[in-house]
Amino acid sequence: AEEVANRPSRRAHLALHVREFLLKNLHRELHLDEIAQQLTVSPEHLARAFKQETGQTIFNYLQQLRLEKAK
Repeated sequence: AEEVANRPSRRAHLALHVREFLLKNLHRELHLDEIAQQLTVSPEHLARAFKQETGQTIFNYLQQLRLEKAK
């Protein structure tokens, strides 16, 4: 049980993969359907899980990444 408690949640794991995908594709126009397809989850689940994990939408997060890169 101890081992499981220290492992990142599925949601945290998914959010991490979203971040990695966004960082690799900052230069492209991205759509929720495409991101969800890449991560083999439904767009609804992806959007909800990311927001619960990070407190922001995928596209707000993407905008932040792009702004940081532009600085």
